[in-house]
Amino acid sequence: MMRLRRALGALALGLLAASTGACAGTGGSDVAEKLPLGSKVASESTGSTTGATGTEPPTPTAPGLLYVAEADAASVAAVGDDGARLVTLTGTDASVLWFQDRPGRAAGDLSISEFVATWDELGFVDDPPNAVIRHSGGEEPLVGDGLGLVVEMTDPVWDQPSATLRFTAVPAEGAGAIPALMNDVSLFIDDGGAGTTYHPTKVTATNVAPGQKVQIQVLPTGGRSVVWSMGDTAQDGAGFSLASGPGQAAVSDVHLDGQTVSIQTSAGAASGAITLSLDLFVATDASSGAVQFRSEADPGVEVSLSLGDSPPQTVNPTPTLFSLSG
Repeated sequence: MMRLRRALGALALGLLAASTGACAGTGGSDVAEKLPLGSKVASESTGSTTGATGTEPPTPTAPGLLYVAEADAASVAAVGDDGARLVTLTGTDASVLWFQDRPGRAAGDLSISEFVATWDELGFVDDPPNAVIRHSGGEEPLVGDGLGLVVEMTDPVWDQPSATLRFTAVPAEGAGAIPALMNDVSLFIDDGGAGTTYHPTKVTATNVAPGQKVQIQVLPTGGRSVVWSMGDTAQDGAGFSLASGPGQAAVSDVHLDGQTVSIQTSAGAASGAITLSLDLFVATDASSGAVQFRSEADPGVEVSLSLGDSPPQTVNPTPTLFSLSG
């Protein structure tokens, strides 16, 4: 807890803002529920008729994410002539704290093993993140007037049995040398505030009885931002469409609320089971590589989903992984 309080205090001093020049502040509302904490999202619409369409203000660019890893100590060794250093964190906490840059308010944590495993998916292989190393001292005085050392971070490797995290760090120009030994280390990692990508999504629900509800959740992977959306209204095809068959079914409500989309049918509006088809979008960080979907539909309702040009997959209460790469 002492390290965590020190780490958050450093953020209050604007540490990461100093590290990136324009740290992630890309605008947007609080996003995601399991990103992962419950947060209200400003993408909401209702409809009451079959074949309904709707528009909304453009979904705001998702706020950037900041990650914090902490360790008891660190050692540093040169690994090349370009100033790169191999940093070894020991006594490393097994969880990485993450939270959104303003104006977002979502926060949570994930295992450090998952964080490292999704390094490529997070976009950090193609575009390495800025990071700040902050410590309480070591064999050399604090650098940066105690604010921390700005580096480019690559190639993380996590060793669970020894609680050791190793990575390559290249100090930013003018950042100074990395001390060979450091104690009480906090590592701040900035994802750079990736923009928003809209993915066309078709939801099909069959065997829906009048009065039943169809509800589908979209969940992130690796702590990324993801919400249901009507797409970028500056582009053709934005909005949503809902159709049913055979025959007509009264739809009393279509509701987009962050990570959940709900379709409520009216009791007695049709005879026999019907099929509902909903076309809309999933909005993710541009660097997201995958999302998960799960169905919370009423009993007996069968739900399938296709993302982009991918073939439909059955979605049930257990989260199903969908790749965003096509």
